[in-house]
Amino acid sequence: MRPLLLILSLVALVALAACGDQNQHDQHAAAECDPANCAAARCGSAVADSIPAPAGKVYGAGVSGGSTVPMADIVADPAAYVGRTVRVQGPVARVCRHAGCWFDFGAGDDDLLRLQVVEGEIVFPPGLEGEVAMAEGVLEALPMSYAQSCAYLEQDATRRGVAFDKGAVPAEGITYYRIMGTGAVVLESPAP
Repeated sequence: MRPLLLILSLVALVALAACGDQNQHDQHAAAECDPANCAAARCGSAVADSIPAPAGKVYGAGVSGGSTVPMADIVADPAAYVGRTVRVQGPVARVCRHAGCWFDFGAGDDDLLRLQVVEGEIVFPPGLEGEVAMAEGVLEALPMSYAQSCAYLEQDATRRGVAFDKGAVPAEGITYYRIMGTGAVVLESPAP
């Protein structure tokens, strides 16, 4: 009886040690996994979904601990993301000066992606420009007529200080894509 108890105790200790090693492995994998570039073969969805929400100044509901969709993927094929909740990260290029109800992500004028929120529910201060933010919401497609497209693109060209070419606007108009946001986090800058 005593040898059997000793064997069972040793088996229990080995099992506990193995669980501890697996837990350390899972924590290590989660720490190394970059959610923006997470390959399913390397990280797996269980690890990507367990990534905690980032630290920083929270606006609205903040963001979940899910994985981030690269902005380049959304800009390249926005129709693939319409109606889906997406989480994106990037530099804040511009902030609404009127009511703080939107900001644009991106580094250049051609690849911007707007985060729009309900006016008054969340207010983004102008000082966010240049900061890195993460935001979450549902990607919307807003088709515009030819006249609406011309007005929007002309206003945008004027703001950027470039010439507007009405002839370059498609006769069917354009579709404007934006994220209708539920929240954002302005990420903490790393200590120098």
